[in-house]
Amino acid sequence: MASASKGGGKSAGAWLVTFTDLVALLLAFFVMMFAMMTLEDRNWEALRSNFLGQIETLKEDPLVSPDHEKDVETARLRPGLNLNYLAAQLRAEFSGNAFFDSADVKREEGRLVVVLPEDLLFETGDIEPIPRAERAIYSLGGLLARVRNRIEVVGYADPRPIEDGPHSNWELSLARAAWVAHFLKRSGYGSDIIIRGHGAGRFEELTRAAGEDPAESFRQGRRTEIVVLEDAGDLE
Repeated sequence: MASASKGGGKSAGAWLVTFTDLVALLLAFFVMMFAMMTLEDRNWEALRSNFLGQIETLKEDPLVSPDHEKDVETARLRPGLNLNYLAAQLRAEFSGNAFFDSADVKREEGRLVVVLPEDLLFETGDIEPIPRAERAIYSLGGLLARVRNRIEVVGYADPRPIEDGPHSNWELSLARAAWVAHFLKRSGYGSDIIIRGHGAGRFEELTRAAGEDPAESFRQGRRTEIVVLEDAGDLE
């Protein structure tokens, strides 16, 4: 009986050892968490101080300051042929060629615009040129082939729906500009030509000068323009 009581006393005190171990582990855990938090704060403060120091260094660094002596204008595009001279040449060419009686040469800011009304090159709604238009554009292209200026060809259309041919007025204007650019290239102009189609987007603006004459309004609104720019498109 005494032996049983003695064995039971040893089992009853074993929980205290486990509890002490648990308390020690919890204490170690909280100490470790506190130490990590303190270390993180120190690292953050060091990182912040280093970052602020780098900003102050950049403020004082003359390499990142604006250089007032440099100017983007030093990089200039190579000039092309004088547009006033070219305008005089084109007008002389048109005066001696009855085909270009209805064409116009306009000198605008930074560019020269050759206006070709629709009936000079195309039937209404068509993208294929009339038979004599090809020869006329060849003669015009032969003159432009001798200049190095950049050239754009811009097509326009009226707002009326298209029954046959291209699906939209924009496609019609773009196809006509592409045709004119194609024959300018075939006639000897060596540089790339930009083509644009405005569709009916500028119809009212272009026809305003025609006044009350509907026929003239549509002629002006469906025109094709050859735009000659001042520069040659490459750097000096």
